[in-house]
Amino acid sequence: MSTLPKKLVVKGKTTDSQPSQTSEVLGLVKPINAELLTAKQKQKIIKTEKDRKRILLTGCNSLVGHSLFDQMRNDDLMVKTGGKPHEFLGTLVQKDAEFVPTPSSSIHILDSKNKPKTFTKGVLTSDIIVIDLLSGTDQSEAEEIIKLLRQPLHEQGGKPQKLIVLSSVMSWVNTPTSSESYQDTDFAKRVPTPKYQYLKNLENLSLTASKINLNLRVQVVCSGLPYGNGEANDIFYEFFRRAWLSSHPELAALPVIGSGSNALPTIHVSDLAMCVRNLVDAKEPNNKQYFVAVD
Repeated sequence: MSTLPKKLVVKGKTTDSQPSQTSEVLGLVKPINAELLTAKQKQKIIKTEKDRKRILLTGCNSLVGHSLFDQMRNDDLMVKTGGKPHEFLGTLVQKDAEFVPTPSSSIHILDSKNKPKTFTKGVLTSDIIVIDLLSGTDQSEAEEIIKLLRQPLHEQGGKPQKLIVLSSVMSWVNTPTSSESYQDTDFAKRVPTPKYQYLKNLENLSLTASKINLNLRVQVVCSGLPYGNGEANDIFYEFFRRAWLSSHPELAALPVIGSGSNALPTIHVSDLAMCVRNLVDAKEPNNKQYFVAVD
């Protein structure tokens, strides 16, 4: 076993690097003295502290929630730089809570019904809030979060925050057909069916929040139907099941919706999560508020 040097010379100073008798007994080594860090190392640590975010993900135990966490976590980078990783908070999709785990045990779970004060504090102290309306997040919970963020600056203390709402293309279902394809800038023309009217209501509620809270930046991502990484049974499962059983003629026929000429807008959950991460990591502020994310 190699022995530690008795003396260590740093920038003309001589310091004793031999561990004390107490630390030898405990098997510990003294932490590096801050005086020995170079200016570049200190600057890097300060930068990583500033880059650390407090992120709230609603419905974190869903297909989309798992992908968002995988994309936005930075603990692997922090191990190399010596900084602290992002802190994650989350809410659960209650109907799946018993059999679908959260992405990580490090996520602090908030409960708006049983612990409302902790829930409110978690929302107002988060830097990034992602509301996932695709995966069964409770509508009242999503509305409560948006209303908390709509409070004027003097009530929140002026903390800069970013709200990203993941909505669905189902909010466009009844939009009149046009000779030209719609762009995301045409979001004011969208018309949902009564079943999905709540999506449009929550989108509009969040889009107007930044007019009340000037330190809040809001962006809505209108997502295609998510698939990949074990998609939910109510989207493509039946199609894949029938295709797999193609050797059985009675089970092989795929269902046809309407005339069969309608193209379903879809997106892989990893691509959707990457879109959200790009919005979070953007160095330059993007004044655009509404995005359509499809394959």
